[in-house]
Amino acid sequence: MGVENVVQVMTNKATTYIVVGRLLNKYPTLFWSLCPTHCIELILVDIGKFSRVQNVVLEAKHLQNLS
Repeated sequence: MGVENVVQVMTNKATTYIVVGRLLNKYPTLFWSLCPTHCIELILVDIGKFSRVQNVVLEAKHLQNLS
């Protein structure tokens, strides 16, 4: 494929991100970042830890079971 044909490399885990970053340091023309979908998933997991959000989810599950 060749470095000249690659613009960006995306990874989905922090450990992979670190390893890839070290490998790609020798290619200054490449841009690398975390997968946006993975970042959003991590954000939603953190939001789900708030007690108010947990309560809403529990109420929604309860309503779903009633139908």
